[in-house]
Amino acid sequence: MRTDRIKILLVFSIILTVLSGIITYFAVIESRKRVDLVLHSYSVLEKSEDLLSMVSTAESGLRGFILTKDSTFLDNYSVAKNQYKALVEDLKKLCLDRPGQLKIVNNGIELYVSYKIRQLAIVGTISQQYGLQKAIDYSYARKDSLTINNLKNAIQDFNKNEEILLDERLTALNQTLATQTKIRYLSFFLIGLTLVFAYITINEKQKKNNELIDTLNKSNAVLEQKVKERTLELDRKNTIVNELNAELQKSVEQIQAFYESLQLKNRKTEDALIEVKDLYDNAPCGYHSVDQEGKIVRMNRTELEWLNYSADEVINKLAFTDLVTTESAILFSRLYPEFKKSGSINNVEFELKRKDGSTIPIVLSATAIYDEAGNYLMSRSTVFDISRRKDLEQKIIKVNDALIQLNVEKDHFLGIAAHDLKSPLNSVLGLINLLKHEDSLNETQKEYLSIMERSCIGMKSLVSNLLDINRIEQGGAALQKEKIEISHLLNTQKDIFKDVALQKGIKLTLEDQTQNMSVHADKDAMNRILENLISNALKFSPASTQVKLEVSEVPTHVKFKIKDHGPGISKNDLPKLFGKFQRLSAQPTGGESSSGLGLSIVKELVELMKGKIRVETIENEGTTFIVEIPK
Repeated sequence: MRTDRIKILLVFSIILTVLSGIITYFAVIESRKRVDLVLHSYSVLEKSEDLLSMVSTAESGLRGFILTKDSTFLDNYSVAKNQYKALVEDLKKLCLDRPGQLKIVNNGIELYVSYKIRQLAIVGTISQQYGLQKAIDYSYARKDSLTINNLKNAIQDFNKNEEILLDERLTALNQTLATQTKIRYLSFFLIGLTLVFAYITINEKQKKNNELIDTLNKSNAVLEQKVKERTLELDRKNTIVNELNAELQKSVEQIQAFYESLQLKNRKTEDALIEVKDLYDNAPCGYHSVDQEGKIVRMNRTELEWLNYSADEVINKLAFTDLVTTESAILFSRLYPEFKKSGSINNVEFELKRKDGSTIPIVLSATAIYDEAGNYLMSRSTVFDISRRKDLEQKIIKVNDALIQLNVEKDHFLGIAAHDLKSPLNSVLGLINLLKHEDSLNETQKEYLSIMERSCIGMKSLVSNLLDINRIEQGGAALQKEKIEISHLLNTQKDIFKDVALQKGIKLTLEDQTQNMSVHADKDAMNRILENLISNALKFSPASTQVKLEVSEVPTHVKFKIKDHGPGISKNDLPKLFGKFQRLSAQPTGGESSSGLGLSIVKELVELMKGKIRVETIENEGTTFIVEIPK
């Protein structure tokens, strides 16, 4: 019976050892799973923090670029633009097994990040094309700072859920490790207890063996052999247990390394917070916040240095109205209640008052911060020193006044000079006309008279243009509309330009499709319009070509088309076509001069009569000017 009891105890010991090994094996597997889940949660938290940090860094870089125009600040923005989608996709993959977290990523984080990256691109483009102020106006109009808060809130909700899950997983891991430890110690206790009982039983058996030594020698030999085998088996089991313990120790070391990595990340986060505080305090602009009563609760070092105050003298002690002039305090008291309701204010000018009583002109923009119930908490204000801008504005006003006076004097002189030149030119043209009818002139003299006549006509045209442009600029080009026969207009132009066209070998065609109708317009203005357009067409047309003036009727207007077959107008010249004193790349074919005023006068006169002018041109084929005058 005692032998059977020994066997039972040994078998029970073996079974306990095997069960202990199996339980320890599965416990280690479960521990690894728990550790993997914990590592997964930390990966999710790390990705979300990286995403928020990347967007914040991109925004700071863009602000640096806007303020300094240093393109190196755009590196962080470029990295964010190229990598944020990949980070969001990684976050989605990590959250595939949790629909709630995946919903926050899809409907919150991804939307806010995409919107913020697009808004930063727009702000950068506006800054480059239209300047810093336009970029600031656009940013506050879109409330980009609130977008960042939305992103932060979404990530905070996301991280909060992940941290709850992490706590659950850590608790489960600790419970698993505790259970494993209890099972291992219980197994060792039972095995030890079994061995104690076996040892007692063997001792009792040994006493009887001494009395029956002769009879039981063989049995003792067999028993000893069995004891050796059992001992070897126990040694093997102990080796297995030791190996499992070594693996468990390795797992504990891995968990410890993970905790050390987490502490390192916490230190990096603290360093980032220190950097953000440094940026806030040493920004090139002022930052401050005021509470519901208008008292200063925050102010960065830049603004404190402007005012020559210390933080202890201002924060939670002085109101904003204590730091501005009386007029600015009245303006603030009027605007602040409305600001607390609307949530934003942009580009309002105040005068800050330094500690010594001197003032600083500033422009202030602010957004309001509310609690979850919508109650106003405090403002977030940005302040820019505009002292230099104010000085420049005064200088510009003085320079502008001087330029206006100079322009008035120029117009006065130009009007007098042009008017005084016109009378002598008319006299010279009259004498030339008389001389041309003398029978005693030879061909050379007639040619000289023709040259003199063309020069005088060109000079007269220039003087007329100068007088016209002077009257238009001074607002003295009053119209005297009357009923004008179109046929009379055409005959007048034909008489003026028939000799010029004949001398250049150009066919001048005047075609009236209106059937003797009239137009209600200013006669002098109409003649000046047609003279300039026909004169230009003849100047730039080569010999053996045609210049055609065609008049037609449309329901509400009379249309004049002046078409030539000259060199046309290049694409580069089209924007300058109706400018004053503009000389185009095409040159007159007969060496005529051009003042660059004709088309400018034409456009002004047409618009004065509520008409329209446009041009159709093909390079190396010709140009058509189309003028529409109301009936």
